[in-house]
Amino acid sequence: MNILSIDPSINFCGYAIFNNKKLKQYALLKPKETDKTLIDKCKTLYTCVRQLIHEYKINELVIEIPEHWRVAGFVARESGSVYKLTFVCGVFTACAFEQNIKLTTYYPREWKGQMKKHIVANRLQSTYKDITEINHNIADAIGIGHHRLFGTV
Repeated sequence: MNILSIDPSINFCGYAIFNNKKLKQYALLKPKETDKTLIDKCKTLYTCVRQLIHEYKINELVIEIPEHWRVAGFVARESGSVYKLTFVCGVFTACAFEQNIKLTTYYPREWKGQMKKHIVANRLQSTYKDITEINHNIADAIGIGHHRLFGTV
């Protein structure tokens, strides 16, 4: 069983690949420098995810999806960040459907609760010794996949 877990973002998208419950690879997906529009960026991310699915024979895509934030999320909602994040999640969903692989989604509260990103990374370091000082988006992608496999972070 090969799982690709993604912490979606339009500019710095963390991903992790698990093979038989072992972490095999992790990195950031970033749009090309020449990608200027949301559509251009999504097309690049879609192509990258599709390539990972083929290269690693992925059986399941696991992504975090946005949820409505109350008062604290006002700025994010008004800036269009939630719209962009939702759009990129839809692109990844379409990729899973096109590739005919299983799709699992989590709201942040479902896999990490109220834990801050640095706490997620610290917890994961006890299991994955080589992930010290990695980008927080990658740490979240590892956490999402870990939660899918083991039910906790």
